[in-house]
Amino acid sequence: MVFPGADGEIGVLPRHAPMMSVVAPGAVRTSGPGGAQVYAVAEGVAQVLPQELRILTGWAAEGTGLDAAAEERAVAEARTLPRRTEAQAADRSGRLGQARARLRAARLARGR
Repeated sequence: MVFPGADGEIGVLPRHAPMMSVVAPGAVRTSGPGGAQVYAVAEGVAQVLPQELRILTGWAAEGTGLDAAAEERAVAEARTLPRRTEAQAADRSGRLGQARARLRAARLARGR
């Protein structure tokens, strides 16, 4: 499994040492007997245990259900949002982070 950390992607293999980490908005990639899966996630926290990874986040979406073209439009739209006040800047940042995470997951799910 690979998930987005605050300083880049973090890879986790079976029997990994226990740890906690910040999760940044982005794409989580998993692989197993059922094949590879990709999920878009918001910021949150991850708990790594020897045989599992738990991610607590405000939202998540399966990559195969996302439309890359629609997510590209969402990124472009978020970039146009005003940021004159602190509240506007926070809203813009949140929407842009979500749109970028969903776009990355959509692209990874389709092998691009």
